[in-house]
Amino acid sequence: MKTGVFFSLKWKIAVLIASVFLLSYSFFSYLFYLDANDDFLRSRQNIQKQYKKIASALTKDSFSVLEQFAEVLSAVEISKQVDSQYIAEVNSVLDKNWQQWQFIWGLENAVFFNKKAEPLKQWGVELDSSLLLVKQVLTTELPVYQTICLDTCFQFVVIPVMDQSKVIGAFGISRSFADLVIEYKMATGSDLGLFVKDEALQANRWPYKISVLTNAEYNLALLSSITQENSLDPFSETRVVSYKKRFLEISTFPVHSSVEDNPPFFISIDEITAEKNAVFTNLKTIWLYGILSFLFSLALLTLTLFFSFRRVDKFTTALPLLAEKKYREFRTELKYNTDAMLGYDELDLLNFTALELTDQLEGLEQEVKQNIFQLVEQGENLRNERNFIQQLINVAPILIFTQDDNGSILSINQAGISELERERSLILGDIFDNFIPETEVKHLSQLKQLRAGKVLNNIKIDGVLITPSIEEHTVSWIHSIVKSDNDNKPLVILSLAVDISERKKIENQMVQIATHDQLTGLSNRHDFQIEYSRAIATAKRYGSELALFYLDLDNFKIVNDTQGHEAGDKLLKWVAKTLLGVIRETDILSRIGGDEFTLIMPNSDLQGIMNVAIKINENLKALDFSAGGQHFKISCSIGIAIYPKHGGDEQILLSNADSAMYQAKKLGKGRYCIFGQKV
Repeated sequence: MKTGVFFSLKWKIAVLIASVFLLSYSFFSYLFYLDANDDFLRSRQNIQKQYKKIASALTKDSFSVLEQFAEVLSAVEISKQVDSQYIAEVNSVLDKNWQQWQFIWGLENAVFFNKKAEPLKQWGVELDSSLLLVKQVLTTELPVYQTICLDTCFQFVVIPVMDQSKVIGAFGISRSFADLVIEYKMATGSDLGLFVKDEALQANRWPYKISVLTNAEYNLALLSSITQENSLDPFSETRVVSYKKRFLEISTFPVHSSVEDNPPFFISIDEITAEKNAVFTNLKTIWLYGILSFLFSLALLTLTLFFSFRRVDKFTTALPLLAEKKYREFRTELKYNTDAMLGYDELDLLNFTALELTDQLEGLEQEVKQNIFQLVEQGENLRNERNFIQQLINVAPILIFTQDDNGSILSINQAGISELERERSLILGDIFDNFIPETEVKHLSQLKQLRAGKVLNNIKIDGVLITPSIEEHTVSWIHSIVKSDNDNKPLVILSLAVDISERKKIENQMVQIATHDQLTGLSNRHDFQIEYSRAIATAKRYGSELALFYLDLDNFKIVNDTQGHEAGDKLLKWVAKTLLGVIRETDILSRIGGDEFTLIMPNSDLQGIMNVAIKINENLKALDFSAGGQHFKISCSIGIAIYPKHGGDEQILLSNADSAMYQAKKLGKGRYCIFGQKV
């Protein structure tokens, strides 16, 4: 018998396996941390790329709006035979409408240059424009974009003014970046600012001046704190900073203007505290569960080893009886003889009986039993996992289908059965295309290509799901091929769908609120501008006439002042309903102010226009409107301008209709006046 300190084999194995478990868990936890961190960084990189695309698109759209406005103004149909006369006309139009256009278009400055690139007159904020830039426009006869940064930054567009293929001057228009950063904030939820290098701050750690910034109070304090500790290079990569227990992602990128020597930069500030905390929380949870699992496994392993090696002790003591095939004595020894547990190492005892053949047989039997137990346990685990996955599919709030390459439905979850309102047995085996409207040609064509293997990527498309319900179900589909390691296995297509009907309803309601007057239900001023521009473009394209009515209620102020706003609102609703009963379905009626309405009549002749004007006042005068015990006569003064006879431009035509309305009002209530004609 060997001498020395006794250290049980079960504890040796327990310590060894515990060490392996601990090292393995630490290694895989570290790999998981790196992978989670990489996923988070990749996700943020993709988001930042998208944000940069949004900022670039908003900048281009803003420049396009300025260019379109400048082109519309430069295309005013007035005499261009004499340069000075044309310039005077343009000055008159701008002087008259500048404040209105400044409010509607968000303009900051307008300037008119003669053909020598000399500024003749400016409206709004005075900006120092580049002489070379204006000369470039006059030479190339092409519009040029520029970003001008003084105390704040402006978008500036210069376009040539042409007359009979000859440049007679240039027109510049500008607007600030304030609307752009607000639109960016609404689109992304992140803060956006604009900054430019300032020579006066060259000695500072961050020699840049902020031009405009959303959430300025908080973000300026943030930038001040960051730049005091670190330099913030606009050409560096995106960085994450911690400020007042909040994580913020800051990135800078150029505006990409084409002509400025000292280009401005955008700075995007996105709070990612929730995302960071979520990642940390998930990692902590996984680490905690892993440690608990490790401790539980270690305890279970120790307990298992303890009892297992206790049996090994008994087996070792009883092996001579087993070799003699004294099975009863062998079992008795295992059950009652416990003296052999003291003073010996299990490995030493196994060595004493290693020559016995029964030891090999007993080991083989134990190995077979263990394998059977593992197989049973694995089979049970597989059944449990399969049942769990099936339960997840059935309770998932999305529609899940599988179909073969012929479109036959192989399986469907409970959400799909509820949506289709049919029995499972009636759905399985049916053709998937039967639940897609025939009008969705693109959807059906893509499915056909996917089944034929011509398309390997996922198909994402919105469409309608055919169900017995009267209400239409709009769903968002994702179709993908279920890949299998077995090439001989038939093709299976997985189709997932989410019912987005409620979201579509909300979107339609939001459009209704944005484009219609909430009191009368008529188009509002914003929608009128869109429809008016579209109607003018259509009339110009087909060479047809268009009548624009400008209506103003005669007694509305008296009703509103004497009887209160409630009576005034009631009168406006009556008037809107009455006007809708007079006009055609193709006409467009809008409420653009308190008691002001407009009516667009496309494809109209003079007699029809006069009949509608007369009928409007006849129906209004027939209204029996009373409020506060007092009866009021209702009528309106109507001004009418006809395109293109009374103006080939939207603003001129609208201005002439307004002038005609005031002319009708001067001649008495309930009158109409066509521009340039007597009542």
